[in-house]
Amino acid sequence: MPKRKKPSKDSKRPAQGQIRIIAGRWRGRKLDVMSDIDGLRPTPDRVRETLFNWLQSDLVGARCLDLFAGTGSLGLESLSRGAASVHFVETNASVCQNLRSSIAALGAQDATLAQTTSETFLEDCTQDFDVVFADPPYGKSLLERLIPKIDHLHPQWVYLESGAEESAPDTPEHWELYRELRAGEVAARLYRVYLDFH
Repeated sequence: MPKRKKPSKDSKRPAQGQIRIIAGRWRGRKLDVMSDIDGLRPTPDRVRETLFNWLQSDLVGARCLDLFAGTGSLGLESLSRGAASVHFVETNASVCQNLRSSIAALGAQDATLAQTTSETFLEDCTQDFDVVFADPPYGKSLLERLIPKIDHLHPQWVYLESGAEESAPDTPEHWELYRELRAGEVAARLYRVYLDFH
């Protein structure tokens, strides 16, 4: 009996994983994502489900910004649940290409993608957003630098994700910690921003 050939290993081909849209018009849709990029870790389903339960109807019609978009799990979930638009920001070219494929597969016409760093995007941004998601690589103190720039976008809600062992970042006085969750390695915090604060 002839021996089966072992499948050849192509070291240049990225490993694949999947994300799942939890609810909304694309509920249950699974999307292929890259899984071997350093620092790329989609927000776990449990955390996403809790986060979007917190936001509930405030997401409908919202203009959202997904910084450090990665797989796009937060922004795509937002669009599925009724957000008016999502602007994705991602610096890695391969990850951007994968995210473009996900956007195309869903037919998400209200999604735009900028291939740049979150810091550069925030420095150049002249538009406001209702909801901002910031899920940077853990342990690099990126949130502290970005929070003042995020505040200039006049958001109503800001979601900050960090490692479970990291301290909560300093935030402006008019940002109120609305809900907080720790799950595994993740610390998830949702802030309500009071735009009429003086």
